[in-house]
Parts: sequence; structure tokens; C-alpha cells
Amino acid sequence: MSRGREIKALLFDFDGTIVESESPAYRSWLEVYAEHGHELEMSVWASALGTLGGFDAIAHLEGLIGAELPDRGDLATRRRLRKRQLVEAEGFRAGVERYLEDAEALGLLVAIVTSDSTDWIAWNLGRLGRSEGWACIHCADGDHAKAKPDPHLYLAALASLGLDADQAIAIEDSPNGVAA
Repeated sequence: MSRGREIKALLFDFDGTIVESESPAYRSWLEVYAEHGHELEMSVWASALGTLGGFDAIAHLEGLIGAELPDRGDLATRRRLRKRQLVEAEGFRAGVERYLEDAEALGLLVAIVTSDSTDWIAWNLGRLGRSEGWACIHCADGDHAKAKPDPHLYLAALASLGLDADQAIAIEDSPNGVAA
């Protein structure tokens, strides 16, 4: 019987996996929709999880209203600031710090692989006091072609680490991430 290759790295998704930022993102959109007398159904929102371009909340809201929003840019800025405010209250998801400690004790590399932006990840890691210790961080940075479910980010992380796919475990929370 042949023995499998040794696991050498944990590749973490970020939003919803390391930090619960997906619920605050949804809540911030719920508030915007409520201001305009509408609701955002979770089933509609779910297509946005773990990727870029899966769902355009402003266009969807405009469709519900039946008109273009005159303050599109201001609305998007306000919503981003509200999301950030809500996320500031969030720490690491339950168990994440233990995984990171155990990985370090076992000599495993840890990396972040996310469809989000480098700025967003740096801000969150900074506020959590965990900017150091990552073997690599790969972000889509607004590039829809690199975002999950495309495997580009995972392949780039594996290349940075000098590993094959069977030497790493991906930790994901969304269908788009699992597909990647």
C-alpha cells in the first residue's frame, strides 16, 4: 500500500473563514435595501459569496425600484464604510487561532487565498495583530478572472510555496471557494 504525501500547508480562505465578514457585508446591504423600501433575499445574495462579480447589489436594487439610483457612488461608499464598521466588531472565527497555533507547532506553512483585496486583508490582519506569519497571501484584487471559483489563486499559492496540491489542505466556506 502506498502512503500519501505529507501535508505541508494549510491554505485559508479569508472572508467567512478566518473572519466573519460575510454576515456584516450582507447586513450592510440589508440596511441599504431597507432605506429604499426593499429586502435583499439571502438566496439572491448567496451568489456573491466567495467570488467577484457574482451579484451586483446596486443593479439588483435599481431593478426592484424601477429606476437608476442617483447617488450610486455615495451609496456604495456608505455601504463599504458600514460593512467595515460592522466587521471591526469581529475577531477571528472560532477555532482559527487554534488552527494557526497548531499549524505552527507542526511546522506547517499557512497561507491566505482570497477573492478579496490585499488592502482588505492587510487591514483585517493588522487590527487582529496577525500581519506576520503567513507564508504567502494571494488576493484577486478586483480581477474577476482570478477570483474563485477559478483555481488561479490556489495554483499561485501552491507555486509560491513550492508545493503540489496533495501537499496542502484548503479551508473554505463557500461553494465558489470549494470549486476553486
